[in-house]
Amino acid sequence: MLWAGFPGPESQPWHNSAFDTGGNIKQPYFNRLTEVLDRADELGMVAILGLCYHGQDERLWDERAVRHPVDETCGWLLNQEYTNEINNECNTRYEYEVLQPHRVHELIEQAKDISRWGRRLLVS
Repeated sequence: MLWAGFPGPESQPWHNSAFDTGGNIKQPYFNRLTEVLDRADELGMVAILGLCYHGQDERLWDERAVRHPVDETCGWLLNQEYTNEINNECNTRYEYEVLQPHRVHELIEQAKDISRWGRRLLVS
């Protein structure tokens, strides 16, 4: 959901991320996310939110830039008082080890540790 949808095969290599190379939020993506989450809430729908689209991890500078969006996104969701689940996919094809099966639990725990006003997100 933090990407603009399937860009199509003619647009390879895809560059479709809500984060810059340092892992900082690109505000237009979060403006769109606000609209989507608000509408889903109006309809009684639950949104499952993914942070990293296939192949976009290669555009991040380093592991810090992989971890930073977890903090930024979870903090943003909690500050907006959303209660969405964060879906951390584990794909062995990801560039950074922290996104691979033997370490992805670190990102899950990182997301679970972020709280605001005694609230935290459901993370799996």
